[in-house]
Amino acid sequence: MRRTSLFAVIAAALLGMSALLFPPPAEARISLEKCTLCHGKTEFRKILVDGKIRELFVTADSLKGSVHEKKTCVDCHFDVSEIPHR
Repeated sequence: MRRTSLFAVIAAALLGMSALLFPPPAEARISLEKCTLCHGKTEFRKILVDGKIRELFVTADSLKGSVHEKKTCVDCHFDVSEIPHR
């Protein structure tokens, strides 16, 4: 019985680690609609260390006709895996 329990614990640990090593693709987790909950606000911006302001406002309409039109946000922002993010 003890051997079976040890096997179950090891199997569960390996399964949990595989989820960390092979997470679902970010694009499957975050849609443009979710991104624009914040990035769709015209006042959404960040003040950089040097005092400059980086505008973070983006909408589907603002992407039309650009090189980004056929991309998802996480095609480039692959480090974003949850909302909100930094």
